Amino acid sequence: MIKKFFMALALVFICSAASYAQQGTIRLVNQSGIDFYGVMMSASEDDEWEDIMGDETLDNGDAVRVTVTNKNAAWDIRFFVNPDEEDGYVEFQGITFGRYTTLTLFIDDDGDLAYSLE
Repeated sequence: MIKKFFMALALVFICSAASYAQQGTIRLVNQSGIDFYGVMMSASEDDEWEDIMGDETLDNGDAVRVTVTNKNAAWDIRFFVNPDEEDGYVEFQGITFGRYTTLTLFIDDDGDLAYSLE
């Protein structure tokens, strides 16, 4: 009986440690030449968006740190270019951070907003 209790306790500990290991901090770096008036994130399977900037802006050259609950899950991020337009944002979908800790925004060779993970 005691052996089963300790085995169950060990299993809970292992599951908790694995879940904690998936949580992490991501650094969003803006090297795009564009100022963003808001940034929102959502787990890809979720319809709820979280405003991660509040009243702050993510100006060109700035960075912000964001804690995600699961770096191995897919995330969607919206970067708002024009706060006065309903669709005034650029959205990236299905980003999985995994071992990466930095997402850097830049303008690609076609003139589109793009990102790299490091």
